[in-house]
Amino acid sequence: MRVDGYLVYTNNTVAGSMRGFGNPQAHFAAESQIDTLARKLGMDPLELRLKNILRKGSTTATGQVLKEEVGL
Repeated sequence: MRVDGYLVYTNNTVAGSMRGFGNPQAHFAAESQIDTLARKLGMDPLELRLKNILRKGSTTATGQVLKEEVGL
């Protein structure tokens, strides 16, 4: 995984929601991609999700090893 981040200073004040803002839209996009991928692979979308679920001992995209169970 590669992430590029940029910090930009402006003269604008902070406005808008700070927590959860845009979260439903981002999850909708991610879930739609999984559905499309499952269709192209000829798999059931639920089967694909269960196959890629994070479990205790899994390594995340940032290299963190999960030492405890994680919820869905």
